[in-house]
Amino acid sequence: MKTLFSCLALCLAVALTAQEWVRQHPNAIIEQMNDVEVNTSGFGLATGASSTLLRTTDFGENWEALDVDMGANPTAIAMIPGTAQGAVVWSQSRLWKTEDGGDTWVNFQPDPILSTPSVSLVMPTADLVFVSRNTLAIKSTDGGETWTDITPTADLQWESMSFIDGQHGWMGSTSGETFATTDGGANWTQVNADFTDRVYLYFIDENTGFAGIKKLFCKTTDGGQTWAVINENAFGSSIEELRPITEDWIVAAQGNRVYSTLNGGQTMTTVFPTTYTYVHTGICPLPDGQVWAAGSHGVVARSMDQGFNYVDQLGANKNRMEFIDFVDTENGWAGGSNSSVLRTTDGGQNWVDLSANQTLMETPYDGIALSADELLVCGQGGVIRTTDAGQSWTQIYESGSTRFYDMDRQGDRIFLAGYDRKMHRSLDGGESWEAIDTPSEQNIFEVDIVDETTIYAAGRNGEIIRSSDNGDTWVLLSPPVEITIGEILFLDADRGWVGIDVFHPNIYYTGDAGATWDTIPLGATIPANKIYFESDEVGFIMGGSSTSGRLLQTTDGGATWEEILFTDKTIYSFDQVIDGPLTRRWFSGVAGTIYSADFLSTHTLEALDFRPLLIYPNPTSGNIQLEIPETLAPTARLQLFTADGRLLRTQALQPQLNLSQLPAGTYYLEVMDDRTIYQAKFIKM
Repeated sequence: MKTLFSCLALCLAVALTAQEWVRQHPNAIIEQMNDVEVNTSGFGLATGASSTLLRTTDFGENWEALDVDMGANPTAIAMIPGTAQGAVVWSQSRLWKTEDGGDTWVNFQPDPILSTPSVSLVMPTADLVFVSRNTLAIKSTDGGETWTDITPTADLQWESMSFIDGQHGWMGSTSGETFATTDGGANWTQVNADFTDRVYLYFIDENTGFAGIKKLFCKTTDGGQTWAVINENAFGSSIEELRPITEDWIVAAQGNRVYSTLNGGQTMTTVFPTTYTYVHTGICPLPDGQVWAAGSHGVVARSMDQGFNYVDQLGANKNRMEFIDFVDTENGWAGGSNSSVLRTTDGGQNWVDLSANQTLMETPYDGIALSADELLVCGQGGVIRTTDAGQSWTQIYESGSTRFYDMDRQGDRIFLAGYDRKMHRSLDGGESWEAIDTPSEQNIFEVDIVDETTIYAAGRNGEIIRSSDNGDTWVLLSPPVEITIGEILFLDADRGWVGIDVFHPNIYYTGDAGATWDTIPLGATIPANKIYFESDEVGFIMGGSSTSGRLLQTTDGGATWEEILFTDKTIYSFDQVIDGPLTRRWFSGVAGTIYSADFLSTHTLEALDFRPLLIYPNPTSGNIQLEIPETLAPTARLQLFTADGRLLRTQALQPQLNLSQLPAGTYYLEVMDDRTIYQAKFIKM
């Protein structure tokens, strides 16, 4: 369990309790990417959440962000046939159109309104646009200016739409029906009712079409009248998109994977474009063998070999960060899946990716920073260590196939939670190890060293074990619930907490060493990935799902909990470092995310000595002179804050500052030396 404390401005003796959480890593797009389309000239667009719109003119070798306010979540793209740089984008019930590669856009509000973010968008000719979703299908014959309702029937929900030209089209429903038109949607005929699940279809000519229905891959050669099952287990589940280039080469997207076949679907190869994407919602093949896939965590991945190998063109280390651990406010480590190891020496403002040097462990699950240069990491097969800032690694404990999800350390004592139902222990800082039998009948996931003799551990099906003799022997405790425990934390030998590994509305507390447990409602339903208490009163729980992360706080010893942070990324780990009266906190999670914020420990305010810092001139148009107290230590640092407490600069203390580059406004200067804080407010003209 970890806690971090750092410095925040005390503006003229007024405590600013917290800065905004700032993402430190990765320096890349991590939003959900919804769709990608690239044409044969190299022009392409990619859309995603948070108003993300990207453009390429070189097949994705370079992507640039376009500043176009299309709304929060542009979802679908279609290229305008016969043009080199024409495209349409669907966003928030509107169609946006460009004919100059995205430099300028016009937008149209269809009537009838199709108010859904996710649609099937088809543009078979330069002026024809078809859009469908939910219970509605609409058509424009003038590039989006006017629209007509062409819904086949009002009592179905629509999953997919395919048009090969302005006349011949097909639609598939969410309940298995398929319809066809030969007059551009003026009239529709139900051509098949053999399916009972979502139908995602795509036609390449008047007769030949393909469909994904859950795991089935099907083909028709008579315009959809009859369908043959080509592969009964082609997909893992219902697909998000299906794109045939020929009758033999077909690609599809579903969940965290994509598919490619070169024999018409008889064999379908499953491909994972990245190690960190949990859903792909768009796929785009070109006849030359290039394929793009758009997915979660800012993924636009390209394949050069017909969809069998991919590289994320918006690349960064977006792997799941399982742990984060700091030794002081500046030096810290983070790591996780795909051999990831990151290191910072400036509080996380910059993270150096050392993953290429770490080849001994594919998935580090936990790490303990011993110093700025030393890190212990546990995972599949044992424990590894670096003593040279991540440049080289040594295996200090080999455990074969046994994996370790959690590790705790006090002094030279290190305990590992074993997937083999044992506890693994070193009493000499990792030089030697032993595996100790326990009464646990389940895999052990979490361990907490409480004091010189007391250790608790927990795992699958709610099992909790305790040792009162430094791990020599263990006893099995009565669990609060028979659900896998995701985190365990004890404040002392008697008082402790356990959180559940799956979505759960409660946390559990014991005051009698696990003999009995109290159920504490959280006010939210989350899996507890981490629990931390910085005092008897103040504690935190964090967790989330693939699309959300939540940080809860208690200020009354766990009696009540309040959500203080909600993100769109799961939180896996948390750390904080104490620096006088101030707190610096970090959390890490999926998509390689690391966030940080600075907080003031308000319970220490009364112990601080606030003094004025003398400066002139004030107001200033550029330079400011400081009268530096003679008693200040040479190591004292100067910090510059905005009026709302945002830290702009930290530097060595000097008698003159050049502030000419600052925008006009109100600012604060602060110098902290031990328990004395010198402050000044000034106006920049």
